[in-house]
Amino acid sequence: MQEPWRNQTGIAKFTTIFAVTLVVATGLCGANYFVIQVIPFRPTSSVSNMIGQALVFTAFLESAAMVISLLGLILIGIIAIARAIKNHFTTA
Repeated sequence: MQEPWRNQTGIAKFTTIFAVTLVVATGLCGANYFVIQVIPFRPTSSVSNMIGQALVFTAFLESAAMVISLLGLILIGIIAIARAIKNHFTTA
């Protein structure tokens, strides 16, 4: 499988990486939610408790990836707007 950011540079490459990370983390978070809803967890079972702890940990990582990706995309948007404004006034 070819990476979608292979032939890109600069802002386009970072935008693609952040967008792909956001989509994958969102999908994994949805899958995590589905597993929690489908599998009945018993508080007395040690295996169930380990699975629950692992799911909570992965949900935290997925949430962190989504927040970082969103902040990265917002920052890239601000940088792109600033560059467009700068180019508009310097190429007159």
